Parts: sequence; structure tokens; C-alpha cells
Amino acid sequence: WPPANQPKSPCPTLNVVGAVTKAVNAAQEAKRMEPQPGMVGGSVKKGVATVADVVIGKTLGGGIKGAQSLFLGSLPDEAKS
Repeated sequence: WPPANQPKSPCPTLNVVGAVTKAVNAAQEAKRMEPQPGMVGGSVKKGVATVADVVIGKTLGGGIKGAQSLFLGSLPDEAKS
């Protein structure tokens, strides 16, 4: 049999989503591996997880908020009070 061919999408959005998913999964894995009773872990991983959370939170959060305000507009006055 010939080797299996896995098609790849040329869509750049899927590449971005895949990269973000990979980064978020790495941050969660680093948090999961934090030192706990009966478990050995390093403080370097905790620092990496914290930095990743801040970077992802600010870049992704800002982008999502910008897209939300672009598509939805500002909040109605009824929602603010």
C-alpha cells in the first residue's frame, strides 16, 4: 500500500488557531505539573506557565475584544446600568 496522505489546509486561520491551541495546551500542562505533595516539579515550569498566560491573555484577549467591538458595536445603555 502507498503511504497515507494527510491533506493540509492552506487556510491561515487554521494555522493560527492550531498555534494558539498548542500554546494554551503547553501552558495548561505546565500548570498541571506544578509541585504538589508527593510530586516532583520545578519552579522554572511555573514561571513559563505564568508568562505564557500573560502573553496569551493580553494578545488573544485584546484581539477578541477588538473583534467583538467591531462586529457588535458598543454596549447598549440598558446593559451598562
